[in-house]
Amino acid sequence: MIEEMKLYAHYYLQDEDENNIHSMNAFIHQKCSYNILEIIRIFIDVLDQNIDIEAEALEEGGLEEIFKFCFSKLSLPEQKIVARIIVYVPVILATAWGVYKVQGEKFKAQNLKQQNIPQDIHTLIDKVVNHPKFLIYLSNLYENLNSENRSYQISFSIDNDPKTTVSINKSSYIDFILTKEIEEDISTFNDAIIEIVMPNLTIEKSYKWKGKFTGEYVDLRMQDKKFCAKVDNRDIVIEHGFHILCVLQKTQRIEISLGNINYKTPTYEVIEVKDFDNSLDGLLNKNNISKEEFLKNQPVKELSKLKNKGENNDDTPSLFD
Repeated sequence: MIEEMKLYAHYYLQDEDENNIHSMNAFIHQKCSYNILEIIRIFIDVLDQNIDIEAEALEEGGLEEIFKFCFSKLSLPEQKIVARIIVYVPVILATAWGVYKVQGEKFKAQNLKQQNIPQDIHTLIDKVVNHPKFLIYLSNLYENLNSENRSYQISFSIDNDPKTTVSINKSSYIDFILTKEIEEDISTFNDAIIEIVMPNLTIEKSYKWKGKFTGEYVDLRMQDKKFCAKVDNRDIVIEHGFHILCVLQKTQRIEISLGNINYKTPTYEVIEVKDFDNSLDGLLNKNNISKEEFLKNQPVKELSKLKNKGENNDDTPSLFD
C-alpha cells in the first residue's frame, strides 16, 4: 500500500568560482516554491482526489526541497492510480510545452511523444497544461530561476528515483519563459477639459501635475512649455476650480499573455493648452460651449474588457470513473 510519494526539487548552484554551494536568494527561492506549489495545486484539482501536500525540511546537495503527496485517505485502488500518475509530475514541471498561442487552440505538449506516456495519462496532462494559469506559473518559475545568477540547473524527481528524474539546464530556462505582447492604444482629445487639482510649481519638473478628467483623478505630463513658463512666472495664477481646455493625449498600455489582457494605468499628456479659466462655467462660456455639449463630448471612461475564453469543457472521462 502506497500512502505517500515525494516530489524532489533540486536546485543546482555555483558561486563565481564555479564551486558548488547550498544557498540561493531567499526571495527567489520563495517565488520558485510558490509557483511549483501552484502547479501542484492545478495537478491535484485535475485529479479531483483527496490529496494533501506537505513540505519537508530542505536538504543539501545544491539546495533541495521536498513536497510530499499524502493520499492515505484514498482507497487502495485509488492509491494505485494516483501513484501511477504522480510519477509524471516531473515531466509536467520540466517539459517545454511548445508554441504559446491562443487563437482558440489548446496548448499541446510537443515533447510528450518522446516520453512514452500512456494515453490516459497523456489526456490528464493535457488537462493540466490547458488550465488557464498553468503556463503562467511555469513561466514564472523559470523566469525567477533565470534571475538567480548562481543557478545552473534544476531537476525534479519522485522519491529520488533516477528513472523519474528530469533536469533542465540554465541555457534552457528561456524556453519556458513566456513573452508578453505589448500594445499601446493612443487616443487624442482635441478639446479636452481638465480641472487642475495640483500643479507642479517647483523648479524640479520630474514629477507630474494632477488633474480631474472625466470624473477621474489622473497624473498629467504638462508638455506645453509656454503655458508652464507663464505659470512659473506667475502670469497665470492657478486657484481652486482652475480648468484648462487642451489637446490631450491618452496612452493605454495593454499586456496580452496567453489570452489574458492586463490594462496598465494609462498616461496622460497635455500637448497644448488652448484656453483656461478659474471656473468650468467661465471656460465653457468663453469658448461658446454649452453644458450639454460639454457632457456629450466627454470620452467614455471604461474600456471594454475582453473575456478570457480558456475554459476546458471537454467530457473526457476521469481516470477514476
